[in-house]
Amino acid sequence: MHGFCSKILMAIGKLTIFVVITGALFSMRSMADDELTDFLSLSLDQLMELEVTEVGSLTATSLKKTPAAITRITDQDIVNTGARSLFELLDITVPGVQWIRHAWGANHLGTRGIISNTDDKVMIRVNGRVMNERTHFGAVSERDFPMLSDIYAINVIRGAGSSLYGMGAVSMVIDITTHSANTREGVGLTLRSGGVYQFNSFEGHISKKLQNDLGVYFYAAIGDVKGADEDDAPIIFGTDITTKAGEFVKKGTPAPGPEKNDGSQFQGLAPIKLHFQLTSEDTDFWVRYTRSGETQMRDIGLWAEPPVGGETVVPGSVEIGFQQATVMLERRYKASEALSITGVLSFDSQSFDRMLPNEEPDFYANSHREDEWFGQVTAQWQFSANHDLAFGGEISHEKFGLKSQGDGTDSPVNSRLGSEMQDWSTNTVSLFGEWQWRIADDWTTFIGGRADKNRYTDTLYSPRAAVVWSASDKDALKMLLTRSQRMNAADQNRATALEGVDKSDSEKLDSLELRYERTGQNSHFAVSSFYLKLDAIGWDSEISEAVLVGTQKQWGMEFEFEKKVGAYALTLSHAYTKLIDFDLIGQGTLITAEPSGFGNDIANWSNHISKAMLSYHLSDRLQLNSSLRFYWGFPGSEDYRDKYVAGGTETVDADWDQGYDKQVFLNFGGNYRLGEASSIRLDLYNVLGWVDKDLNKRTVADSWGFYRSEAAAFALSFTTTF
Repeated sequence: MHGFCSKILMAIGKLTIFVVITGALFSMRSMADDELTDFLSLSLDQLMELEVTEVGSLTATSLKKTPAAITRITDQDIVNTGARSLFELLDITVPGVQWIRHAWGANHLGTRGIISNTDDKVMIRVNGRVMNERTHFGAVSERDFPMLSDIYAINVIRGAGSSLYGMGAVSMVIDITTHSANTREGVGLTLRSGGVYQFNSFEGHISKKLQNDLGVYFYAAIGDVKGADEDDAPIIFGTDITTKAGEFVKKGTPAPGPEKNDGSQFQGLAPIKLHFQLTSEDTDFWVRYTRSGETQMRDIGLWAEPPVGGETVVPGSVEIGFQQATVMLERRYKASEALSITGVLSFDSQSFDRMLPNEEPDFYANSHREDEWFGQVTAQWQFSANHDLAFGGEISHEKFGLKSQGDGTDSPVNSRLGSEMQDWSTNTVSLFGEWQWRIADDWTTFIGGRADKNRYTDTLYSPRAAVVWSASDKDALKMLLTRSQRMNAADQNRATALEGVDKSDSEKLDSLELRYERTGQNSHFAVSSFYLKLDAIGWDSEISEAVLVGTQKQWGMEFEFEKKVGAYALTLSHAYTKLIDFDLIGQGTLITAEPSGFGNDIANWSNHISKAMLSYHLSDRLQLNSSLRFYWGFPGSEDYRDKYVAGGTETVDADWDQGYDKQVFLNFGGNYRLGEASSIRLDLYNVLGWVDKDLNKRTVADSWGFYRSEAAAFALSFTTTF
């Protein structure tokens, strides 16, 4: 079956290198105010019939027929969750999405059993612009802000997305649309303050529609994130240790500080967001600047005396920071009723800094900047009543190895290329497109894909074929066959080239998905079943490099249910992922212990995860919300513990199960409208931690069994417009 699917996907890819992509906006973005009000009052089944573009499809189609598993998060959903970061928001709202800590880098996000030591398999976009860092990490920007009121909507597309959005969209696309003068008018302020997990934020916007249909929107936000200390966010190890200060700590009991606060901002620098946008009927121009970062707990080896840790005391902390400045111009031209053309020109500059504990003070393992010039042309053509074609191309010129805009080092430094890192440039040329054929009223097919060529790779083909059967006005059955490819991180590609290898290995995901959806006036039900085969790039633990480590095959299911009854709204989801097998290609992998003969599950992953959200309008002024996330346990990490123990490790004990057990996060919130223009909100986070902090644990990657609990906390918000 695997060989057959591979041949079919390659045939589709080579036959469909016509193209398109990210130019068209959602049709709702150009709505007038009265139209927007009408849109917000639509029922679920009416929403599913709206024709949209750029949401899981390059050609215009309804959400009901879109060939993808999509979760849409509105600005009101963001408020209702009380989310303090993009990670927390996605963890609450998106079926199957999980995140995990990392003691040597930023936290990691995953879906459908695909999670890695960097977030290069996830793509983040803002207003159609890819925001990923390419040198080393991937999707690092936009993640750590408590300031989220600039976001109008987020569409999260689960599964292979490279056939639509480009390299990096292997497992998931997080597609953010910001507010503009089309969605928001007037002046607004949002103030937030959090206790226990300490943060403060200020957000403000000014939006105005001028003559000649020109809209002006400006948003500014600044925060202060101190996080939670070790008393409220305790650190637990899976073996007895003696700390560097000579204090004995029994496994399963909180490790003493001092340790930097959980989630505290990078180097004490305030997170900042600035966004300016001009909008007209056929043009969008925007400028965006963001700065943020986070602090991580240190690895157990840095805490402990031998035999668990090393002989010397290594000072410092693990901190990750970034800055990003983006300019984008988008111009839409309607050549005829059947043909429209969109052009995009953009510049992006992104700095990435990673500090690690080291005998050298203020040690930076990574401190570098990359600049990108990006151009794209897309055409959408309805060449007959039942046929739509989208096609186009793009070119990216990137320069790597530049000095970071941060205060880290005098010259660029990279963990793979070292302190002698020199700048270099690459060009990537891409073609992509999609053909939509409405065979009959109840049958629609989508055939498309893209081809990407970079100097360090062969041509990468990412095709997709999908069939949608609209069995009734409420029911739809979708079958998707997709290949998604991406090249390795730029620093690894460069290092390989300097070692004499011109072309680096690429990552390839083959996906087969069957999805059923049923949408009523006030209800929605969906279930997906998928099979994945991933030629995975990951951390090779034997050579300490991110390379092609093996082929993992897995299957899974996702269940979603949404129901509105009177003043109540309930959302439920459950996801299950199971490893089939793993064929080791490299010398070692942290993805699973299966090649070493220990178990048959994915490490750093909860095979089962359940989520629930409940909302109740107690009155016209008062709304109550709650959310629950239940990680059932991490059997693949337990398998890896057994491998470590068999290898003689002193870092985790053979009988340590607590670090791999369930994780439960329960939130409550309430929003009270003071008047037509103002509201206040109270949120309670991780409330089970006031009973048992261990329930709120968030495990650390690499399966050593230690973790840090998330603090039970609260926050107050005030929002007003005038």
